[in-house]
Amino acid sequence: MTDFGALSLLPPLVAILLAMWTRRVLFALFAGVWIGGVMVSGWNPVAGTVQTWEWIMENVTDKWNATVIVFNLLIGAGVGLIYKSGGVHAVAHALSRRVKSSRDASVLGWLLGVLVFFDDYTNTIIVGNTMRPITDSARVSREMLAYIDDSTAAPVAGIALVSTWIGYELGLIKETFVDLGISTGEYYAWLHSVPYRFYSIFAIILVLLVAYTHRHYGPMLHAEVRARTTGKVLRDGANPLIATKSDLGDPSEKGTVWHFVIPISLLILVALGGMWYTGINGYRDSFVSDNQAMLGILGLSNQSDAIIDRLMSGQDVVLKNVEIFPYDEGIEKLSYVDGDSTRETYEDNVKKVLNAAGILGEDRRKAILEGLYSGKPYTISELRIGAYKPPGAMEILSSSDSATALLWGSFTMVLGALLLIAIGRQMDFSEMELAIVQGMKQMMFAMAILVLAWSIKSAADAVGTADYVVGLAKNVGISGGVVPLIVFLVAMFISFTTGTSWGTFAIMMPIAIPLAYGVTGRVGPEVFASIGAVFAGGIFGDHCSPISDTTIMSSMFSGSDHIDHVTTQIPYAVTAASVGIVLYLLFAAGVRSWLILLPVGLGLLVGAWYTLSEWYGRKHGVPGGKVPVHVVAED
Repeated sequence: MTDFGALSLLPPLVAILLAMWTRRVLFALFAGVWIGGVMVSGWNPVAGTVQTWEWIMENVTDKWNATVIVFNLLIGAGVGLIYKSGGVHAVAHALSRRVKSSRDASVLGWLLGVLVFFDDYTNTIIVGNTMRPITDSARVSREMLAYIDDSTAAPVAGIALVSTWIGYELGLIKETFVDLGISTGEYYAWLHSVPYRFYSIFAIILVLLVAYTHRHYGPMLHAEVRARTTGKVLRDGANPLIATKSDLGDPSEKGTVWHFVIPISLLILVALGGMWYTGINGYRDSFVSDNQAMLGILGLSNQSDAIIDRLMSGQDVVLKNVEIFPYDEGIEKLSYVDGDSTRETYEDNVKKVLNAAGILGEDRRKAILEGLYSGKPYTISELRIGAYKPPGAMEILSSSDSATALLWGSFTMVLGALLLIAIGRQMDFSEMELAIVQGMKQMMFAMAILVLAWSIKSAADAVGTADYVVGLAKNVGISGGVVPLIVFLVAMFISFTTGTSWGTFAIMMPIAIPLAYGVTGRVGPEVFASIGAVFAGGIFGDHCSPISDTTIMSSMFSGSDHIDHVTTQIPYAVTAASVGIVLYLLFAAGVRSWLILLPVGLGLLVGAWYTLSEWYGRKHGVPGGKVPVHVVAED
């Protein structure tokens, strides 16, 4: 890969700056992808255009991405049917008797977002679709709903004890600990890192403060004043990613609450059941494939079926005097992928064997790999392979395929809505078909943005955006206490410019832990805070970057203009991030205890929020930045 240096920042920065300046997200994202394509094609615009479309097609045909696209289309179809059946209006009318004000609606949205903690995608879908009719009737702006939705998605899922995130997070910590020869448990380290995830914690708290008090600043103040005084939940000229009424027309007057509750309940229950089912199968399949890979590299492929049968029956297997096959060109010839990928797979399998053998430490493992690459086999006198153990709830959710589960859930939602409409004879088949098609049509613009957001990530990877930023950080000589601050700032920048939290985690964790551990020589607050800084900084971008899939989906299911959502949310995200930076500075100054840092951070957050709302409100003629509470009129 060509070293583009600072130019590697071009693709994401072009996309982000053009999107914010022109408010034309599709053109901006495509421009960013195209710039990346031109760069990796030797600045040839024709070859760069070809490369651009190759990235787009790769992302569309990727199994995970394709599943996300299909379940979003099905969600659109389900929402279309629920809307046309009158279910949305019925539930809004019913809840208006209990949700009596804009404060009630805003706080209920926050509470629902916190309760749906197990997956960020599921969170955005449920909170957005459930709360949209309620917040509309309470005159809460779509920008505010999207902010609530987004702020209780990645920040909540990232710190939940049981979620689709925790397995990935634990795996990154464990892999780095093993490479360093650290015996501390990964879950112990993860748990101790949670109090140092300042951004996630304060982002969740800040949205509750704003929702309850109605004190705002920045573009959100104008959005909320507009919604409260005029009833316009969207600004004039806004381009919401879902425009239900204009696409679907007027709803049926025969709708009941059940036309909403039953399909949404089916979505939730089937998605949860799907996560459980795919998690159990995924955990088992991963156990089998990992052990097959280990046995293969030990030359025991012909015995793998018998050995795995014993492991699955609950018996440990002890292998005596086994050899790891050395790497040679024959392995590459047997592979159908490039040599780099073959070597990476080989090294991963070697690490699995060394992990099972309890051989830890980066230097020792490096020496073993050097010997294997020189053609010398490595002998292990005794290798104990642990028996299969049924997974617990955490392992099941961590191994689940949430996209597939949501696909099943969204399809069941459509079936449930169709059945209810057929029973009530509210529409004939042609009308139901039209509602499905029009519902899917609502999602097309958002799907195009999502595909280009994935593609900008491909472009950023190709030109080395993250590698460049990481290289800058590594060249700075730092002490142990400063590591979390540097890690947080770098992770923030990478996640914001690439739009991916998980990608940022994978890049930063193998750097952050060795850096903190290498400087201090112990697994203590410096290591825990550095782990927390990786996760918190990564979630910053996932939470508010205009090219993040979660940010896009929050705009989508809240029915908000995407750029309006981004511009109204960023001031709050920056506030929470700034408090985090101050706390990491205090950590660098010697205040290591989170029992001191968190209360200080809470005081800083409240003080910053209050001061900003007072200043901005006074500047724009809204005393204290306090927007009036709208009381929903009773019929």
